[in-house]
Amino acid sequence: MVTASTDSTLRLWSLKDALSNPHTTGIAIRQYSGHTNEKNFVGMDLNCNGEYFACGSESNSVYGYFWKVPKPVVVQKFGNANDSMTGEEVKHEDPSVFVSSITWRRTAPNILLAANSQGRVKVMELV
Repeated sequence: MVTASTDSTLRLWSLKDALSNPHTTGIAIRQYSGHTNEKNFVGMDLNCNGEYFACGSESNSVYGYFWKVPKPVVVQKFGNANDSMTGEEVKHEDPSVFVSSITWRRTAPNILLAANSQGRVKVMELV
């Protein structure tokens, strides 16, 4: 199991002992960092074969992790967008814009769908 936290980390847990004994908890076996997550729900999902997972970031980027590596193996910026009220370009670094939703295509372990807080959606392919 992988969990996300507002300390800008993800953790991989071993639930082997917890499943056989309800009085024990899982053990964190790896911690991942590189993305920013301090206040907003940024979304996170594992791909269908469980080797890769991706999470959003308060930097308006998508971070891809391989389960054996504690740092991102890929980072994709969402890029600039237009403000829905003024029509003016919003810089990528705008702290109010973040990637809020992530999901992998269930039948393809390398296809990812992500959306940010402005409602922009991107389909990405891990190659």
